[in-house]
Amino acid sequence: MRRSRSLLLAWAALILTGLLLILPGATALWRLTGWSLGTILIDALGGPWLGYLALLAGSLGFLRISPGWTLVFPILVGCLWIYLILKHAFPRGAELIAALGYLLPFLAFKLLGPKLDRSIHLGRTPVLLLIASDLVGSLLALLIARLRRRDQTGQRRLRRRAS
Repeated sequence: MRRSRSLLLAWAALILTGLLLILPGATALWRLTGWSLGTILIDALGGPWLGYLALLAGSLGFLRISPGWTLVFPILVGCLWIYLILKHAFPRGAELIAALGYLLPFLAFKLLGPKLDRSIHLGRTPVLLLIASDLVGSLLALLIARLRRRDQTGQRRLRRRAS
């Protein structure tokens, strides 16, 4: 995949993710899921700076979060932050490590939260939907990385043949 095309797609995804965050009819669950999936895809298409920009844009979009989501939102911000840092810290094959870094805080909070404080309850639907968005985003990011490597290999072969 050519770099200019993937940057254009990343900016388009950033705009679509931003529109999803401000749509009046979208529920908080779908906004969080779309933001999570959008951030992962934007990072895969546009690189680290656009991924961090998507993280920041989503964080600002939830200044008026509904009261029921004040528990899930900070966990999601932390998980996305961990995902991006782990993905950029390791050169190749970081998707699996980053996906685990995204999933483990959710699962730990789901299992340990009620034991620490009985008033904490994280519903099943948000956790499953956010885990699914991470898995889909990670698979698409792997596909994009594979296409990018295939394109670079093809370009190298063409240069060798030309010289």
